[in-house]
Amino acid sequence: MSVRRSYTRTGPWTLGELRSTRETVYPLGLSDLITDVLTEGVPKRPVVLN
Repeated sequence: MSVRRSYTRTGPWTLGELRSTRETVYPLGLSDLITDVLTEGVPKRPVVLN
C-alpha cells in the first residue's frame, strides 16, 4: 500500500528551511536556483525547473 501525503504550511520558507527539509519541494531544484541568484545574480537565460 502506498501512502501519499501532502505538506502544507503558511508563510514563506527560508532558504535554510528549503535546503534542509526532508519534504519534497516543487519545483525540484528551487533552493539551488535561489542560492545561485543570491550569489551570482539573475541568470541571463531562463532556467528550466522540473
